[in-house]
Amino acid sequence: MSLAPALSVVVVTHESEARVSRFLASVPNACGDRAYETLVVDTASKDGSLSVAARSAPAARILALPANLGYGAALNAGARLASGNWLAFCNADVTLDCGCLAQLVSALEPDPGAAGAGPVLRDSNGCEAPCVRVFPSLRQELLEMLLVHRAWPGNPMRRRVWRTDLGRETSGRCDFVAGAAFVVPRRVFEQVGFFDEGFFLYYEETDWFRRAADLGFHALLVAEAGAVHEGGGSSEARMDLLDVLLSSQHRYFRKHGGAACVMALGGIQAAGLLLRQAVWSARLLAGAGSSEGLSSRLARNRAHASWLAARMICSPRR
Repeated sequence: MSLAPALSVVVVTHESEARVSRFLASVPNACGDRAYETLVVDTASKDGSLSVAARSAPAARILALPANLGYGAALNAGARLASGNWLAFCNADVTLDCGCLAQLVSALEPDPGAAGAGPVLRDSNGCEAPCVRVFPSLRQELLEMLLVHRAWPGNPMRRRVWRTDLGRETSGRCDFVAGAAFVVPRRVFEQVGFFDEGFFLYYEETDWFRRAADLGFHALLVAEAGAVHEGGGSSEARMDLLDVLLSSQHRYFRKHGGAACVMALGGIQAAGLLLRQAVWSARLLAGAGSSEGLSSRLARNRAHASWLAARMICSPRR
């Protein structure tokens, strides 16, 4: 490996003992003929993540953080140690295809206006997973909360939001790519700045690309580059991370839209929660659909409502 790597691969681990070895094994082929370095940033894991990483990639630099301050904070810690002109930020539950990172760099090199590039993601079953979309807006949230996208999956707005024109067959410009795996030029990263560590998890890459867009940059989805994301099969957060997702979502809307925007977001979500409660309760009583699935949705709905009530009533200024 060159002493002056062109590409710095930063992977964040947290209780990743069962997954990180697959990621690290995929890195050499993913970099192709590009000189690279691997930096493993562990966020106070209590399992064997550190020892597995050390055995799997003896040449990797390993940084063991004393506490878990969030995904963005861990990426920043890795970026501070990185020496490459290209920075690849990755989840530990990703397996990179052969040539993936090299393809992303190749797509970025001739495009000085690109802030970053991401691959086409697949879930563990080989199905294409969410990997690109437009920046969040109140209109998107309204359609989502009022179940328009569920009732009319092929509606034009949904296709535009999820950029269904891009994917395995088509590369192109987009607002932002998924944070599971993406590459940015160091010169752009230094211009845009570090990830906002106020986002503990979720929305940190959305916010970064939004700040890049404010400076005139765009993102790229590269069809020739691919990766498997084990956590990529669902766009919903786990129940135990729902409050983290909602906190990040509201922080994003406040940061980029102001207090009035986040208040409107709360109103949209409150109305949508009432509608969802009514619709899913009626379906459950009528025996229409899976009782387990509907019960799960109702439980998530109640958890969302509880979080929203605490946020909007007890801490309206946060």
